[in-house]
Amino acid sequence: MSPGAVAVYGTSPALPAGAIVTVLPGGATSLLPIFARDILHVGPEGLGLLRAAPAVGAVVVGLVLARRGVERHAGAWLLGGVWTLRVVLLWWRLFPALARRDRLRSD
Repeated sequence: MSPGAVAVYGTSPALPAGAIVTVLPGGATSLLPIFARDILHVGPEGLGLLRAAPAVGAVVVGLVLARRGVERHAGAWLLGGVWTLRVVLLWWRLFPALARRDRLRSD
């Protein structure tokens, strides 16, 4: 590992690897219009809510961190955030399948 990487990330390459894996799905926001129209079947209002969700989450986390701070166990907080994102992404992946199954039952 380069000296700069050691200075930024410490001695473990797991931290930058976890951060990279967490950021990669960020490009999915460009697919929100298609997701809203074809999967969720919502109009512009629903797309607006989908677009606003990351900002609302950022504000909530910012307020929590401003109130409590992260003085100890920063690594545990980071891993908790990564796993929370993974669970939410998995839920979003399963949600369309559950919605289609419910629509098929009602027909």
